[in-house]
Amino acid sequence: MKHKRLNRGGKHGWGFDFYPYYQMRIDEEFFHGYACLIRFTDGENNYWQTPKAGRLQVTGAGMRWMELIPDDASCVITVKYFPDGTHDPERKNYPVPADPNYQPSIWYVDITDGIETDEDGTFVYIDKYLDIIFTPEGDIKVDDRDELDAALASGEISDASYAAAVAEGERILKDLCEDIAKTDAWCAKIRRVVEERIAAGEPDRAEAARNEVLSGGREGKIKKQGDRVYRPANVWSADVHKFLDFLIDNGFTNVPKPYGLTDDGNEILSFVPGKAYNYPLPKEYLEDEMLIGAAKLLKRYHEVGSKYIANLRGDEPWMLPKVEPVEVMCHGDYAPYNVTLVNAEPIGIIDFDTLHPGPALWDIAYAVYRWVPFTSPENPDHYDDLAEQIRKVKVFLDAYGATEEQREALPDMMVKRLTALVNYMTAQAGDGNEDFAKNVEDGHVKVYLDDIRYIIENKEQMKSGIAGSC
Repeated sequence: MKHKRLNRGGKHGWGFDFYPYYQMRIDEEFFHGYACLIRFTDGENNYWQTPKAGRLQVTGAGMRWMELIPDDASCVITVKYFPDGTHDPERKNYPVPADPNYQPSIWYVDITDGIETDEDGTFVYIDKYLDIIFTPEGDIKVDDRDELDAALASGEISDASYAAAVAEGERILKDLCEDIAKTDAWCAKIRRVVEERIAAGEPDRAEAARNEVLSGGREGKIKKQGDRVYRPANVWSADVHKFLDFLIDNGFTNVPKPYGLTDDGNEILSFVPGKAYNYPLPKEYLEDEMLIGAAKLLKRYHEVGSKYIANLRGDEPWMLPKVEPVEVMCHGDYAPYNVTLVNAEPIGIIDFDTLHPGPALWDIAYAVYRWVPFTSPENPDHYDDLAEQIRKVKVFLDAYGATEEQREALPDMMVKRLTALVNYMTAQAGDGNEDFAKNVEDGHVKVYLDDIRYIIENKEQMKSGIAGSC
């Protein structure tokens, strides 16, 4: 069963880590338990569709999610409210709300197998699959019963646990769904207490997350303030910003939006929701689903980014040199630490410092090296034997839609790409670049050289194993 944070962030969340989040204990005659509130300060409007309500909004700037953990229940009740004092006028059958300031769009109730807290004190619920969904207009749906049945059949949950989930679902249908107007009034009373507590100084538990120092290759130099990221600017930053704007304007919104440069030498970018991981990789990164998602995201990026080639002047001061033949705008470092996950799915691409024109296979080669990862047994980030590595390379290439020509050329391109990286690192270290000097000192060059030898030694076996698409 998945563990889900009540701020809806983290691996199994919606990527809402940076939104204002409040969490408090309430003991009133009408409610004993914990209440949490997420305030959406920005973001696109997202909608679901139901028979009675029609189009209903679930996220968007100004919305509020109130999440209730009653002491006497095994569930989390999430009320997704419209921006205060409003509702969607397209919902023609929307009833008069209990409180005109707090108008619910939908209720979503998760049946739970317990509540925990994570390292920073945020509540985490153990999702027991079964959900009850209902709307002010009277839509009522029991959702994911098939997942609960599958968990019983597989032995993940016991007969007693299964029966408890079904009983809790029936109780919710009776207590909350038989009189939805009464439920609305009950939630509105709790919401008023929550807002009064916030007005009185209840702390925003996400404030530290919005103003944290972000990890990365330039330790301590990348900072987040609110939903903006401040990073050291370089001579190539202005051209990178033009490219990012082009991607967004052409429908590829999985990248940071640029907001210009500061007088003190930083670039300003939007924060891309989700979390990126460095090595050693969590277990889920080693699954085929992750490889497939990463490959498909790279393919979409290449398809949109390739259209920018016609806009190139030819004198852009890229960090890395142009590589012929120019087919796409290579990210240059498409690795797990530069791709953000939401719900364990690769969603966002960050850190475009290494952007430069080149062949698609140049980017694919480095992506395969990083995501499989195709490393030698001497590499501390080595996970699988050779046969499994080759199988995973094919999974990635199939999901990307690589051609036979690209498959045939991949091993040699991996060697060229890693050799170029070693040459660049050593040259930069020799020129006094402290970050690269530290990488060389820490033994990174030796690791890459070992991996190059490993690829060369197993070149023919790799070519044989990755030939032919599914």
